[in-house]
Amino acid sequence: MLDVLQAVHQRDPDHLRECIEDWKATAESLKNIALMKAVEQPYDPGDYIPWEQVRGELSVSRDPDSGHR
Repeated sequence: MLDVLQAVHQRDPDHLRECIEDWKATAESLKNIALMKAVEQPYDPGDYIPWEQVRGELSVSRDPDSGHR
């Protein structure tokens, strides 16, 4: 809420638009029952997958000029 008040006070329409978009995203996330159930699950360190492993499974190169996106 403070962000919205600051954006209005500073007459910053871009910041206000960003705040409203953030609120919309939050509302949409809260409506997603499957997502909320997943978020509420206790954290299990065994569920962690290192980024390097994910990157390898996706076959994404570390070289930004390689053409992989």
